[in-house]
Amino acid sequence: FEALFVLAAFACVVRCDDWVLVADNLGPLVGVSFFDENVGIVTGYQNVHRTTDGGATWQEIEIGELQTTRYKDVCAAEKGAVIAGVGDSSFMPGSSYSTNAGENFTSTEEYHLRQIWYDVKPIPGEAGFFVKSGFWTNLLGSGQGVSISTDGGRTWVDHRWGSDSNALFVSFPTTQLGWLAGGESPDLFNTSAYRATLGHTTDGGRSWTILHDIFSECAHAHTYLTHGFPGSYYYSGVA
Repeated sequence: FEALFVLAAFACVVRCDDWVLVADNLGPLVGVSFFDENVGIVTGYQNVHRTTDGGATWQEIEIGELQTTRYKDVCAAEKGAVIAGVGDSSFMPGSSYSTNAGENFTSTEEYHLRQIWYDVKPIPGEAGFFVKSGFWTNLLGSGQGVSISTDGGRTWVDHRWGSDSNALFVSFPTTQLGWLAGGESPDLFNTSAYRATLGHTTDGGRSWTILHDIFSECAHAHTYLTHGFPGSYYYSGVA
């Protein structure tokens, strides 16, 4: 079916076959994912929209009072979906899930004091399996790495990746094999933060091998993982 791309700068969704504008009133967008050629969802910083006609029209989905609206990513797989972002307490976790193709969303059952989830992906071959990457704080301390759900996004199990680098982008081609990319980029508080990190697991995230951890002005923290293997991972001028 037709792939969809989000052009956040223009706050619109376009079809890639002939780049026809199909929506320009959805607000700033951060993620898009489709269940099939007709049904899909897009998330913004404070809203979720759903289409059932391939993107021709969109309806805003009402989000419950105790669900975050500061989203960073969305993932749809079969009839399940997870939207992930920033959560401020166990009463308002950083993720919500759907079991009916995005018709409505429910808060996940997580008990962190604070969490930030940057990326969420399905785990292929297993219905209802999702993995997300990010940061969390609870009474036992803070951690960074991945969290895995085997029940459609309702409950999650966290796995630290053994690095203090931001855990940004994740991909698991199987339930056991996965990659995690992270790093740091300069900001107002640290203008010299250049770091790119890549980790690999073969046991479902329980343990990790850090393959690369580069500190350099050439390091690019905004790496990403294509589905199933690491792609476009740049560090020290090498791709």
